[in-house]
Amino acid sequence: MVLEGLSLLEEDEEIQRIDKQILEQKDQNTWNVYVEGNTERSMEVNFEKILANINKEYSIDTENLTVWRFFAILEDIKERNNKQNP
Repeated sequence: MVLEGLSLLEEDEEIQRIDKQILEQKDQNTWNVYVEGNTERSMEVNFEKILANINKEYSIDTENLTVWRFFAILEDIKERNNKQNP
């Protein structure tokens, strides 16, 4: 994409045009919580499932889970899965 020689307004319009093309090509996520299969609900439910499993497997109070501990646990889960399914 070459934007050289364009004014700032022309650059902005070109970027918006390209963004619009990209968005038209991709399936859109539905974020409306009242629509079945919406992305927000799916992400929240999956995150809560992860927390429930962490609580069950590691006996950790997920209300006080730090970001670093969360990522360490995810790494541990990946390593366990790799050992079980080489």
